[in-house]
Amino acid sequence: MKLWMLSIAAIVQSIVSLFIGAIDIGITDLFDWESDKTQIFLISRLPRLLAIILAGAGMSIAGLIMQSLSRNKFASPTQRVHWMLRN
Repeated sequence: MKLWMLSIAAIVQSIVSLFIGAIDIGITDLFDWESDKTQIFLISRLPRLLAIILAGAGMSIAGLIMQSLSRNKFASPTQRVHWMLRN
């Protein structure tokens, strides 16, 4: 699978996850700044998405550091790039 396809899929799923929850929120609900749905979106769902993205990035960096410390040549970043470019 190409990297750009995975990136688009991650972005689409991130946007969809903002509107999924116990209370249905539509895009038009966000235009009214005083509504409860907008407050739920800004206080709960947007920080949840940002926390998930930061946690995933942190875990990937930690995994890269652990692979570098153990000198695992099969998981080095250069090997992954060569593998991705070949496929």
